Amino acid sequence: MFRFHYLKIVVALCLITTISLFLSPLATAQAEQAIVSKSDVGLLLDDYSQYMATGNTSQKIFYSDQIAALIAERQDYYSEFFAVGLHSQLISIESNFLVDDAGISKTGDTTSVTILEVVTLHGQYDLESVNDYPLLLAAKWAISKSDNESVQQNLRHYITTMTDDIKESLSRGVTIVFRINHNISIEDRNGKLQIVKDEFTDKGIDIGEGFDNVNWTNGHPIRRKPDLTLMPDYEIYNTPIESLGKLLLDDYTRAYGDIPTVEATTSFTYNRTAAKNYARTYVVNTIKKCPYNTSIYMDTKYYNTTYKNVWSVTTTTCNDCTDYVSQALKAGGFPTDSTWKHSGSGSYTWNVFDFSTNPQGLAHYLLNTKQAVEVYSSYLSLLSGDLMYTDGMHVVMVTDVAPNRFSGHTNDRYNYPYTSSLTHFWHIKNTIP
Repeated sequence: MFRFHYLKIVVALCLITTISLFLSPLATAQAEQAIVSKSDVGLLLDDYSQYMATGNTSQKIFYSDQIAALIAERQDYYSEFFAVGLHSQLISIESNFLVDDAGISKTGDTTSVTILEVVTLHGQYDLESVNDYPLLLAAKWAISKSDNESVQQNLRHYITTMTDDIKESLSRGVTIVFRINHNISIEDRNGKLQIVKDEFTDKGIDIGEGFDNVNWTNGHPIRRKPDLTLMPDYEIYNTPIESLGKLLLDDYTRAYGDIPTVEATTSFTYNRTAAKNYARTYVVNTIKKCPYNTSIYMDTKYYNTTYKNVWSVTTTTCNDCTDYVSQALKAGGFPTDSTWKHSGSGSYTWNVFDFSTNPQGLAHYLLNTKQAVEVYSSYLSLLSGDLMYTDGMHVVMVTDVAPNRFSGHTNDRYNYPYTSSLTHFWHIKNTIP
């Protein structure tokens, strides 16, 4: 009997050993898989989003001390961005990590996650009365210093247009959307997953360095902060009214000083509201990427299908900025002709902004062929419906003020804040003789 029991014990031990040997690699694989699973990443980053929005976390262990401090820094930075750069008060922060599209890999004990975060910031412009807006006061000063009827009339048009845009902005509030690419490191700390590093940027080919950039140097997060005092709304409130007035007077005298009264020369009047509204209608802050260039965000689902034969030609290179601006100009009443047209696949003038290498581009057409624009010295003299472009000839349209913002295609951006990469400022003349 003893021998029989002994044999059963031996067999049982052998079975346990065999099962353990079989399950051990599986258990190890499962443990390793757990740290890189999207469900675990989603749990961590859902809490990260909550932490960003509310300042509260359900699990402090999810964050190293450096990451907890970085999240607080991000919240402070967004408040500073609104207060200094946009002359606005930040009201709320929304954060959304796109976990389904995340890239996850593991090296040693560290899981790396590359992921897009969409940060939506809501605020309110800091202005009690429209009449107190410095540029309106400056325009009134400029009118008082000019004896040219056409200049005075167009400065009054500036005041009317700016007043309407400010009222609209105050009623809607300020919403800014950042698309931020993260490289996040996660480690297992005493059996708990913890974010130990977060490096990110919103840099884009259309906006240079962007606004929201954090690198890690010597094991610490370092923000590459833009100079927010160079943004238009900071300059507006920190420049004497007389200086702003002189800027407007100089720009408007160049544009309209030699033109008789509007009624005497008008063959086309630019409808800025129509142009601005069109530009804002056919773009969203998309997370969809161009299939030919995954560094570019564009979603043709929101483009005007009337022009599909035009922008489908340029989609292969993910380049639709000039076509988009041409559409908005036409919506504002700018008349087409045999050179600048939208039919079929469009014209070179319709689709390409550059005039330095080809005189048929839109820039050359507006400036030289039609003499329809005035080159202004500053963003501050522009109105909605005017244009800005970079040295690389990426062109956008001014679509909001208070604070000053633009919209553009490729990258698709809706009411995005002015960036220092936009260095050229073109005013579409109110009347084209």
